[in-house]
Amino acid sequence: MRALPTKLAKLARPMFATPLMRFLAYLGLCAAYLQCGLALRFRELPIGMERIMAANSFLEHLGLVGGFLLVAWLDLNTHSNSNAEV
Repeated sequence: MRALPTKLAKLARPMFATPLMRFLAYLGLCAAYLQCGLALRFRELPIGMERIMAANSFLEHLGLVGGFLLVAWLDLNTHSNSNAEV
């Protein structure tokens, strides 16, 4: 399950040619990282160090998803603003 984002990243490389394809690639990476984060199920673990480590990993995945969404949004807005000025 953890190798899924790596595989998607390798598949997404050729997709970075156009802004729309980059946006869709970022959304695909977001979906993969969110799926991996939700697969941890840290809420079901007993209270202790394992649960804290799983919660930390979940929050790291959530932060990556937020970062990918921010980059996708800024990239899409930058491209649309540059077309409006021309």
